[in-house]
Amino acid sequence: LRGKQRDLAAFINEHGCVSATALRDRFGTCSAQISALRKKELLSVEEREVFRRPPRQETVFHEPIRDLTADQKKVVDQAGPAVEKKEFYPLLLHGVTGSGKTEVYLQIMQKVLAQGRQCLYLVPEISLTTQLWDRISSRLDVPIAMLHSNLTPGERFDAWRMIRRGEIKIVIGARSAVFASFNDLGAIIVDEEHDPSYKQDDSLRYNARDLALVKARSAGCIVVLGSATPSLESYYNALTHKYSLGVLSRRVEEKPMPPVHIIDMTTETHLQKKKGMIVSRRMHTALEKRLTAGQQSILFLNRRGFSPSYVCRQCGYTFKCRNCDVTLIHHKGQRKLTCHYCDFFMPVPEECPECNSFFLTSLGWGTERVESELAQLFPEARIARMDRDSILSRGSLHTLMAGMHRGDIDILIGTQMIVKGYHLPNVTLVGVMCADQSLNFPDYRAGERTFQLLTQVAGRAGRGDAQGEVIIQTYNPDHYSIQQARLHDYERFYETEIPLRKELGYPPFAKMINVRFEGASKTAVERLAQRAGTITGGLLASPNFRDRITILGPAAAPWERIKGRYRYQMLVKGASIQQMRTLVMTLLESIDADIKKSGVKVLVDVDPVFVL
Repeated sequence: LRGKQRDLAAFINEHGCVSATALRDRFGTCSAQISALRKKELLSVEEREVFRRPPRQETVFHEPIRDLTADQKKVVDQAGPAVEKKEFYPLLLHGVTGSGKTEVYLQIMQKVLAQGRQCLYLVPEISLTTQLWDRISSRLDVPIAMLHSNLTPGERFDAWRMIRRGEIKIVIGARSAVFASFNDLGAIIVDEEHDPSYKQDDSLRYNARDLALVKARSAGCIVVLGSATPSLESYYNALTHKYSLGVLSRRVEEKPMPPVHIIDMTTETHLQKKKGMIVSRRMHTALEKRLTAGQQSILFLNRRGFSPSYVCRQCGYTFKCRNCDVTLIHHKGQRKLTCHYCDFFMPVPEECPECNSFFLTSLGWGTERVESELAQLFPEARIARMDRDSILSRGSLHTLMAGMHRGDIDILIGTQMIVKGYHLPNVTLVGVMCADQSLNFPDYRAGERTFQLLTQVAGRAGRGDAQGEVIIQTYNPDHYSIQQARLHDYERFYETEIPLRKELGYPPFAKMINVRFEGASKTAVERLAQRAGTITGGLLASPNFRDRITILGPAAAPWERIKGRYRYQMLVKGASIQQMRTLVMTLLESIDADIKKSGVKVLVDVDPVFVL
């Protein structure tokens, strides 16, 4: 043998079975040489099915083996009989942040795997799957697959087939993974079950948490809904014994919950001296202290971009999206104004289109602006940002979190991406820059979401050996959701919020269906919505629905126009979902001809999470 044939033969002899792709990568075009070696019977060629996996990053997060706490052991023992009997068992695991919920999940999955069955582990964000892969694979030596929309079609196709054949034992995925077809499903874990990301509100409308319960009942398996801040609906279901309840009331190793300090920003008069500052005096001092001690800090602001609006200081003109009823977000680094709903953008203008003034300025704060100010305040600090603008390429999030884990970053600024389940032992300070943002939404869940966000982000502090601290900046320091987040007191928050839900007839005391009308013509949308309201009013007068169903609307949605389409909606509330479905189906049949004639689209969302 000579030349490339000789080199090919030597390479294959050294490495054994080698793929054609690997040979082409090493030797370039070599099909003629392979054919020649095959004719000389010096090698054989065969086709094999290869499981395409997403590229693996360096393993960073390891899950150590720990002795179970008394609370953890109690929950694992509570779940044990259902696992052994292979029966449906819904369990709500309410554990404070840092209480070791992941360890409970691992113990339950270990029992299921010992039976030869499969496990599905759902997380609310794709960004969590890589960290979770590291933590699970470091403890459970079984085939694992990820399943989410960031995989290539080939990777998803291969994972799907291997799951169906039972060759994959643990599936880690975002909400769409709930549709995977399992050979023998033994457990479903829904981590951070309260998270609204489990709800898909376009195309196929579903809530992966609720579908997990349906799937578990069908498969005859346990389903664990875990959260430090359960949704009010899930906690109510547990208290009324629809679900079993497991409680982890303390952090592992008896680590204390971090103290939470609330800063009333109305009293921060120094901010007036330096116009536009967002960092309070206490926050500034706390950040300096961590930098000196070599510890890490996380700052949370649930708004990306440089600022939420760009205005003319002379006439007050505000730049708005041409397709949506929202202001354009100023992205200073990209030098553009962007709509986060339809992706419309325009270069940052130099003059006002109304008065031709050059006095244009940004108003408000986003993560990009906080990053800019901190770079000026602490020029020696290593600062990073974690939001959808900075996490763009595949693997960039893993690289960022690996940097945090190694201690290469001093201050991490981020949106709600940073509150969801990350374990960073060297973070001792968590700062919430503006706790009021989620309170200002016209939504009955605003108080609940504020409490959940604040409690979850506060839970990132003090998970290592050093004591943590949380600072919350707010203009509403006395609001009950903020005060109870300060106390890490979920039960008191629940007792405050649940009577309000009952009085107003909102979930969990009623079911809801949102009927939305969308179209390019405002007149056509409004006309069809009013026609639907008239028909519904007549239906409510009948004995079948009278005093059993309540209708809110029809009215323009809080954000009336999104992506160039006008939106009206009608909320249907009642105790019986069957009666509500009957009413909505009757309505749709009655306006079917009007829908076809008007060109207006009618969307029905059962158990809506987003009503804006």
